[in-house]
Amino acid sequence: MKNPVVATGLYNLMTAVTEETRRQWWGLSSDHPGSMLYGSVDLMETFLDVLRKIRGVAEENARVSSRKVSRHFFAMLRKELHEEYLSTIRTI
Repeated sequence: MKNPVVATGLYNLMTAVTEETRRQWWGLSSDHPGSMLYGSVDLMETFLDVLRKIRGVAEENARVSSRKVSRHFFAMLRKELHEEYLSTIRTI
C-alpha cells in the first residue's frame, strides 16, 4: 500500500477492537445468562461500530488509491459493508 497512513489506521483500528474484545470478554460471566447476553450484544455493537469505520476508510480511499489492488480492496469493503447489511445485523 503506497499510503502507509491508511494501512496504519486500519491496523490500529483492528488492534483497538481486539483489545476491546478482550476487555469485554473478560467481564462476561457464564454463571449469569442475562449478563452473558448483555455482554454479547454490547460486543456486537462494538464490532458494528468498527465495521462502519472500516467502510468509512474504504469510501475515503476507494477512488484516490493509485494501485489497482487497493482500489479493488476498498471497493469490495464498500460493497460488502453497505448500511442495509449493517442495519440488518443491528436488528437481529
